[in-house]
Amino acid sequence: MMNEFKVHLIFNNEKIKEKVNEILRRKYNIVNIIKDADVFITDSIPDDSNKKYFLVVWDKHNIDEIEKKLGYLVSNDKSGSKKMENCMHLRGIFLIQEIIYDENKLINCIEEIKNEIQSKNDLMEQAEEIKNNGECYEIGSMIKLTESEMLEDMFSKPRFNALVTDKPMLELMRKLTYFLFQIEPSLKILKDHYKNYIKQVKDSSQKPNFEFEQKLINELYKLKNKMPVSFEPLLLRGETGVGKTLIARWIHGKGKKNSRFLGEFKEINASGLSLHLMETELFGYKKGAFTDAKQDKPGIAFLAIGGVLFLDEIGDIPLELQPRIMKFIEENTFIPDGWTGNPFYCPLLIIAATNRDLEEMIQQGRFRHDFYARFRHRIRVPTIAERKESFTAIIDMQLQNTRINRNIKYVSYKAVEKLKNMTFPENFRGLERTIRIAVEKTNELGLDILLAECIPDG
Repeated sequence: MMNEFKVHLIFNNEKIKEKVNEILRRKYNIVNIIKDADVFITDSIPDDSNKKYFLVVWDKHNIDEIEKKLGYLVSNDKSGSKKMENCMHLRGIFLIQEIIYDENKLINCIEEIKNEIQSKNDLMEQAEEIKNNGECYEIGSMIKLTESEMLEDMFSKPRFNALVTDKPMLELMRKLTYFLFQIEPSLKILKDHYKNYIKQVKDSSQKPNFEFEQKLINELYKLKNKMPVSFEPLLLRGETGVGKTLIARWIHGKGKKNSRFLGEFKEINASGLSLHLMETELFGYKKGAFTDAKQDKPGIAFLAIGGVLFLDEIGDIPLELQPRIMKFIEENTFIPDGWTGNPFYCPLLIIAATNRDLEEMIQQGRFRHDFYARFRHRIRVPTIAERKESFTAIIDMQLQNTRINRNIKYVSYKAVEKLKNMTFPENFRGLERTIRIAVEKTNELGLDILLAECIPDG
């Protein structure tokens, strides 16, 4: 426990101040009522807590003041950050009648603050000792990221392709390289013969009018017979959170100026979608095709022409729809609901993903074997547990991405070991969440080193 605990009382109501002072003196032998305090107690929520812990004791709860000074979640003004800071340092709001009846409410809250301050001081001393003894890694010493990579969203390329450092990931990259080599001839045909058509689709698809696009669709259909494009589909398998979507985007080159594909990256998640909704989202429909079809709607298969169509949670695709998707895989053609013209011809790469055991689903009659057989290229994405060999580098990279505008420069050996020994059912997604919480705790303590104590258990 701290030898001395400093409290500053700031009250407009002298009677409340006197009563609070009386309660404090009964509990503590000496209470230093000074401005350089560990905590201050007041009867009005301050505009700026100056990063000090504070308590509020008043005669009536002032709802207007609470909303005005702590309602930062609905605030767009410049004072929003101060309100958030106040919320972080506020430890209690009490009625004077409550603490007169049960003064332990106030005392217990103060004791919690004392323990919190003591714990913070202990961690700061520990942090300095760890740095002085060299028992830590410097952030950025294991993985080099450019400034642009560090500024990218966490669901972009750094998490995926900056860490080709272990056997599971090297094996994955070897298979992906082979797959890209296989589709290269089709990519060349696209770029040589379909460039203008795909550009027209991009321009016209902003206006959902199939009659307007009839001529374009007919021209694409003619080109199919003259210069067909065939992409072998790819199936990505692996647990949730391993990065299947990231890999699909990486194959497309999403976000790069020189993407491998002329068309866009479009995705649809089959989980929870009914047969009708999945079908209309995928292939689109004509106005009047059914009761709620108020206007023409191109499906995402059409919008992804020349690019990548990502079918997430393929194990949830209804059995009745699977034959139609198989036909699309084989011929790159489909007919929107209510369409009477030539079939839509949309050459593109289909990438599917699942965390399910499709072989078991086939045996149970819940997935078609012929549909599964269409995916000759099947790549399993390794779990985070299989990548412990490069875990230190993974953590380094994660911290570089989560410390934007932060002051964290180091991570202790013990922190890395704690993360290594943790299980992450959601794989990278779970690791990112854990590190993000640890970073927030580290910054709240004002430290520049991530300690094991900042990492949440479990």
